[in-house]
Amino acid sequence: MSGKWTIDEAERTGDMHPGKSLHVCQTADGDIILSILDHDGMPIGGVQEPNGIIEFSTVSGGGGKSGRTRAALVALMHAMKEDASEDPEGTPVR
Repeated sequence: MSGKWTIDEAERTGDMHPGKSLHVCQTADGDIILSILDHDGMPIGGVQEPNGIIEFSTVSGGGGKSGRTRAALVALMHAMKEDASEDPEGTPVR
């Protein structure tokens, strides 16, 4: 799910759902995108209707209504990276 606008990201497989993973990425403009991905790395619901994706914008990006939520998701992304460094088994290989 990363693309040319992604500057940072983390992904972890669910403990009880090995066929799904949580993906958090930060875009170049600072937005945070939270995705639930299937075993193929595609958003739940597919690409055409990606029901498993939600985006939290920065204030400068025209949104920014959930600053603390966005900050918590950045912290989550860093925690996921720390978990991956300690236990890489929960990180999907794509």
